Amino acid sequence: MQGLREQGTTEPNWLLREGFGTLVAGLADGVPVALHQKVHEIDRRGLRLRVHCTGGVVEAQDCIVTVSTGVLRAEAIRFWPGLPTATLQALDALPMGHFNKVILEFDGPVPGLSPMGWASPAGPQEDRAFAFLCHPFGAPLVVAFAGGSHGEALSRAPEPEGIARAMAALDACIGGLQGRRLLRGAVTGWAADPLFEGSYAYLKPGGDAARSALAAPVDGRLHFAGEATSLELAQTCGGAFLSGLRAADEVARRGAP
Repeated sequence: MQGLREQGTTEPNWLLREGFGTLVAGLADGVPVALHQKVHEIDRRGLRLRVHCTGGVVEAQDCIVTVSTGVLRAEAIRFWPGLPTATLQALDALPMGHFNKVILEFDGPVPGLSPMGWASPAGPQEDRAFAFLCHPFGAPLVVAFAGGSHGEALSRAPEPEGIARAMAALDACIGGLQGRRLLRGAVTGWAADPLFEGSYAYLKPGGDAARSALAAPVDGRLHFAGEATSLELAQTCGGAFLSGLRAADEVARRGAP
């Protein structure tokens, strides 16, 4: 219960017409960003942190780590010295869940589907059930949502198979596509992507204050951010953004050595 109280609200949680990629690109405008730099190791044994990545070593007074708990739990990044027990326990309580999407683009709006409306199968939900977001912002798109083991299976299956499953489910759900043709489709692959290892972190029963524990700085200079550390808007991009502001404020308050 403590964990649920600490998580707070997940509202408001809005879609963006232009997409979150456009938002991120705008926020990064004018900021030096190095892409395709996989981090292998973070060493805090010296006076300055040393971050070992694909292109070499970066030294800094502080480091903000925003990768998912899936990446951290997989030990894809080595920490020297190792992370403290409190941080490891927090990671154990915050594994990655699975919530994947199949985006279907049609040659026009599907008759009978309201813009920004929802459709879902009638009766008991099966293990492979979808929920459908219809025509976001009036676009000829239908987005199928699948969570849990079904969402994970979609992520790991060949993309054409996932698209075919969503198409069949939508057809059955609404009683036919009224002659609309699929132009293209896409499946999110969070579970199969080693940069994520899942969709977002969920709090295990008994996890209590794990989000706050993961957010606590290590040695005062290693800071963790991301939706898993957010007490407001947890499991959302908005929560991840707010956690980044919190970590940046921590670094700014420390100031120069």
